[in-house]
Amino acid sequence: MKPVRKTLSLPDIQLSYLEWNQSQEPLLLLHGAGGDALVWSSLAVTLAKGYHIVALDMRGHGESSKPQGNYPYSDADLIADLEAVMVRLGWSSAHVVGHSWMGKLAAIWALQHPERLRSMILVDPVDFVRQPCPIDIPTLFVQPEKGINGTDSHLEPYKTYLKNLRICKVPGNHWPFLVQPEVFNRTVKAFLEEHRGVNDLLHF
Repeated sequence: MKPVRKTLSLPDIQLSYLEWNQSQEPLLLLHGAGGDALVWSSLAVTLAKGYHIVALDMRGHGESSKPQGNYPYSDADLIADLEAVMVRLGWSSAHVVGHSWMGKLAAIWALQHPERLRSMILVDPVDFVRQPCPIDIPTLFVQPEKGINGTDSHLEPYKTYLKNLRICKVPGNHWPFLVQPEVFNRTVKAFLEEHRGVNDLLHF
């Protein structure tokens, strides 16, 4: 199934996203800096039969518009974008996959609005900092062998503040979904299947 390109028009920005809508379990895919929604194509094809998938072009990336004068974009602006997308889709919550800087943002979003995230998958995230309180959402940390989180000191903040954390090493570099997609896709699929909604327990 090919995705459908859609646009959400907000007062200050137009957000573009790709949608694979073959099931009901909501899954939101968030790319890192310099990327766009298309980086998730292989993962989305793998999961499409079991999930309602949306891959967003973050503001300033891909086909989303690029507001002038406020770059780098604030966490508040980015989270407001995510909230607007959730409202547009009619989702009260979703599984969230975030790469690099959006892995960091996913954790901040989880702290501010824990009811929004069913689970989260952080793919080699960057610059995770001290949090005011622990986060209990089921979380998978995908640690590429040649990624940026190669030492215990890199992992320590995640182990400290993410209380329902699993760490999984995969081959590849900072972009394992591009360089080793088969292993990456299997890893993500296995974790998501453990945390599917109680009304959608059938494997696909």
